[in-house]
Amino acid sequence: MKTKSRVALKAFLICTCTALILSACGGGSGSVLTSSLPQEISVPIPLQAKMTADATGNLYLADGATFTIVKVDPTGKATLVAGKSGVRGVSDGVGTSAEFYSPNDIAVDSNGNLYVTDSYKIDYLGSASVNSFSPLGSVYRAAIRKVTPAGVVTTLAGSATAGNPSDMGYADGVGTDARFSNPQGIAVDLAGNVFVADYSNACIRKINPQGIVTTYTGSPTSIGGRDGTLATASFNLVHELKIDNAGNLYTIHSAGVGRWIRKVSTDGNVTSFGERVVATNLLVNSITGKLYGISQVHGGVYHNLLYSISEAGVESTVGTAVPSSPTSIAFVASSSAATLSNGVISSVPLP
Repeated sequence: MKTKSRVALKAFLICTCTALILSACGGGSGSVLTSSLPQEISVPIPLQAKMTADATGNLYLADGATFTIVKVDPTGKATLVAGKSGVRGVSDGVGTSAEFYSPNDIAVDSNGNLYVTDSYKIDYLGSASVNSFSPLGSVYRAAIRKVTPAGVVTTLAGSATAGNPSDMGYADGVGTDARFSNPQGIAVDLAGNVFVADYSNACIRKINPQGIVTTYTGSPTSIGGRDGTLATASFNLVHELKIDNAGNLYTIHSAGVGRWIRKVSTDGNVTSFGERVVATNLLVNSITGKLYGISQVHGGVYHNLLYSISEAGVESTVGTAVPSSPTSIAFVASSSAATLSNGVISSVPLP
């Protein structure tokens, strides 16, 4: 079993003594993107969040606990990009004047624009549950937000308000006329199309560059695990969503105790593989297109290992150790990824 590489790592403490271990090489040779916000506020690394990385090695974290978007540059500096820490809301705006209700996942396009699933669930007992993956209850906030490199936050699609049953549901349409139900994973292709894992609607939605929302595959009226074409395939609960450079989508599909990977190919076919291999996270190497997954239980043994996966299954029984129960993993360089676990960002070599 391989151990985490400490080569080219930099460790230090910030703010509330949150540890950060970050690859110093970044993800490319270009200049580091500098935020054009009026101010950059140093913040601690979120304990639990979803993250993505841009082409220059900057990490962006969607923090559902503080309702903010945080940037961590290749030197380890963490700044607040958008949102008001500790303040939940729906307001669009610039930087810290904008509000998020509960950012769940995040993706970045080739121009540095960020896309965030902003979803909030209330269970039947009336208690608030942030980032819950339970199918029970109702989502009273379900929107897709966009954050430009200048920090301008807008509601790209879904409800622009929150707190009413009409703020969630299922409807295709343009921008805020569309409705989602507990949107989770998000990905964007090279043409600027945004794809959303619409968890409680059991489907994958597509938002084109003109803001038109359509159902890409799956349907809330046909729940299951059937492979087939975009029109005939069915899904149950879809959450994680990744995309390769060719435009193929990968999602984690769960139903009962089963959990496997679904591939939505650009040729219009949906296939399944890797049953019971991946627990929570997928990773696509944007250079090679290779797929990886974190398995917490494999071969009847509990662990945290990163495996390379093909449509034939796990390619090797030897995985790379990752920190305990990571909430997210992001591709940052040709041979390494970054994981987030309990406020620690670690560089992990790809197996």
